[in-house]
Amino acid sequence: MHRCSAPWYEINISAPDDIVSACCFYAGEKDAWLDQPTDIATYWNSPAMRTIRRINGLAPEQEQEPNGCSTCFHFQNVEDGAHYFDFDQPWEVEGLSPAQIDNLRRARDDFISGREEATCTPLRIYANFGWACNLACTMCHQVPRRDANRRQVSADSLLAWSDALQAARDVTVMGGEPFALPEAIKFIRAFIADPAYDTVPLTIWTNGTVHHKHMDVLRRKRKLYMVISIDSIGEGYERIRAGGKWSLVERNILDFLELQRTTHPEWALQTTAVIQKTGIPLLPRFAEFHAKHNLRTAFSDFIVIRGTEDTFDDENVLHNVQLLDDLPGWEDYFSEAIAIFQSAKLDLAASTLDHYRARLTAAVTAHRGKAQEAARIRGINEWESVLACRGADEIAAAFAYSPGLDAIAAPPQAARNGQDIVFTSTRAGDHFASDFRPIRVDGQEGILRARFRWPGLAGRRRAHMWLQNDSFAALAVERQVVALPHGGMELVLTARLPTGADRVRAVAYPTGEGVSLLPDAVELELVGATASNTRDHGHSVG
Repeated sequence: MHRCSAPWYEINISAPDDIVSACCFYAGEKDAWLDQPTDIATYWNSPAMRTIRRINGLAPEQEQEPNGCSTCFHFQNVEDGAHYFDFDQPWEVEGLSPAQIDNLRRARDDFISGREEATCTPLRIYANFGWACNLACTMCHQVPRRDANRRQVSADSLLAWSDALQAARDVTVMGGEPFALPEAIKFIRAFIADPAYDTVPLTIWTNGTVHHKHMDVLRRKRKLYMVISIDSIGEGYERIRAGGKWSLVERNILDFLELQRTTHPEWALQTTAVIQKTGIPLLPRFAEFHAKHNLRTAFSDFIVIRGTEDTFDDENVLHNVQLLDDLPGWEDYFSEAIAIFQSAKLDLAASTLDHYRARLTAAVTAHRGKAQEAARIRGINEWESVLACRGADEIAAAFAYSPGLDAIAAPPQAARNGQDIVFTSTRAGDHFASDFRPIRVDGQEGILRARFRWPGLAGRRRAHMWLQNDSFAALAVERQVVALPHGGMELVLTARLPTGADRVRAVAYPTGEGVSLLPDAVELELVGATASNTRDHGHSVG
């Protein structure tokens, strides 16, 4: 496990997620965010925060896995040896206040010592103020939950931390879209207006479509860093960032860079991009834009969370490498873009994009072998049926509603719509599930194949289908999408089952906003395994 500096560097707050932690990647127990003003020490040296420091203060031989840091998404997506914050780097202290310099020294000493109760205050104060936004980006996990969760970080709660704010190396404001969140706007205005924070950089993560309306305020900040999430360029941008116009964002980017060049030399701007299928053919144009304007950017993966499954399946090539079958020459797009970034000395962009190219190259090689195995499986004729149902009546009889563990309203969350069954809500935890089917694998390996068919989608999103065992863990599957006549499709999931006994079920989740359609035909089949004739009618919540 990588020894991480985050718990001595950052406090990470999200009101809609109701969490306070050292970062947004930690998977262990976190503190709840309190709406009323609270002393920062209540969070910064809480038992949960001290646990994170204890994990990262251990010598390698003392590590106890698994823990909340052992599967860190951040370190899976950066180069070996990268730091969350590098305490060994030479510090630029010119222009910092005595309080900031002292806090840097304390934080470094706390990190080197592995001190669980920190003597420093956070070098970075990061606040996700809420989920309100003027866009509905296709991969954004906030979109399906915005209407049900309007909670915001109180600006007054953060402004009460005056001493800690003055000693911070960075204060980051995020959303949603910060300029669509009243509390975020209130904090930004107060922070910029207070001369006590003159030496503290303000970083704003934004979609770049609204901040031009607030430039009279922003111009007053000497140290302003803007991170604009764009993901692609031109038509690719507008497809991914639904509701956005590339021409507006491009103008806002160039106007900011002009102010940086002429009147605000301590400003900085960077863009970010999530690797997606839609953006790959546009990578060279994306690189040319950034090279032309000497504009930094970095690439990232995105995490599948309830409500983004359809985008994950259709766009995330890093986890569904078969999507590249439709993009001949994908390697050329990557190579050309990397060469442009390297020529422009945009090293971070070049290295992160090269990291993902290498991941894809390895995955494509593995995919070729899996494709051959998939062809062999398709040729098997001796399948034993585990579950077969067709039409709304049979689907309704085979799948029972289960509210999520965080359900906030009573069912029904799915309804008959003529001959269809549709989710009418996107509440993240809700789902419909078949009963568990007992299975026994007596040989070396069994194969479970699930086929879900939609005869026609007519512009509607399909429900997300998955397979679970009785621990509610998703089975590792190979996914195949087969186009049907008249706009229909069939989703085929193939899972390998180890020797022994288990129980499996099919699960349907709503995806995105609005209506999502359950399949009108479901079939689960086995080979190399045996299904019990006794049906298990337990529809447990998972």
